[in-house]
Amino acid sequence: MCEFISWVEERGKVYFLTGEQLLSDFGQAWVKGQGISRDDYCGHGTIRRYYRIDEGDGLSKECTSFLTPDNFPAIIVRAIKRGEMRGLGTPTGLLVDVVEIKWRGERETVCAKWRAEWEAVDAKWTAEWDAVHAKWKAEWKAVDARFWDLFADTANRNPLWV
Repeated sequence: MCEFISWVEERGKVYFLTGEQLLSDFGQAWVKGQGISRDDYCGHGTIRRYYRIDEGDGLSKECTSFLTPDNFPAIIVRAIKRGEMRGLGTPTGLLVDVVEIKWRGERETVCAKWRAEWEAVDAKWTAEWDAVHAKWKAEWKAVDARFWDLFADTANRNPLWV
């Protein structure tokens, strides 16, 4: 799996994918049609497929340090500044520390709420599943027993088993 942000450099041109490209209706249909998982949205293979760049052509590059824009080609810096990567990740280093800390607190609040809701749904689902599964298991056991009851009567047996 490649990192956010990945790009391919070929003949002096930088190829990468934005959230706008991948999360649009067209992008989602394309991603689904290509069988690409969410983990590989920004990967080199996805970039190469999207732009039809052969595997042997160009250089695959990536960087995860957003502490300075100097780590990225200028075209990617512009895309980041314009918000074109929205929906693909929330990298550390783009916000000033005080804002980053506040945002992480907001995110943790949402995550805690989600975890609580999930646990409630999961507990209910588990209880419902256990009840249904027990019912199915009992029905299967009865059907299985019926087979052997039928087999016990020699008139029901394959002649080779009489």
